[in-house]
Amino acid sequence: MRLRYKVRYFQEDDWWLAEVPDIAGGQMTQGDTLEEARRMAGDLVTTMLLVRIDAGEELDAPTQGRLPAGWEWVYPDARLEVALMVRSERQKAGLTMQQAAARMGVSFSTYQRWEDPEKCNATVSTLERVARAFGRVLEVSFQKTA
Repeated sequence: MRLRYKVRYFQEDDWWLAEVPDIAGGQMTQGDTLEEARRMAGDLVTTMLLVRIDAGEELDAPTQGRLPAGWEWVYPDARLEVALMVRSERQKAGLTMQQAAARMGVSFSTYQRWEDPEKCNATVSTLERVARAFGRVLEVSFQKTA
């Protein structure tokens, strides 16, 4: 299940505000439109998670349960989650990044990008290669957001 956080949107004057109470003690962002506020909330969650990763903090398990009325889910950038999944599989296999790169027949710098939440832009074929290297199969799906 993907990392996700609850968010509530409301309009105040000419702005749409997004309240994300469960990340970094509660955060808010805004946009000119509701769609912009939604994009900004996703950026906020991604940024706050990157700060935690850079600080060496453990990330929380995905939020479970039903949303209260008037709330929506907000998700971080998918690149962040892909990089975390790649890192997690390597760690479960007990490999260093250099060993994982050698197992996949790629350079260390290439493999390192796959684990970097800010640089990861792995293709589906790359993810299939990573999955096979760790004895997994790649599963891709689209899910409802609410």
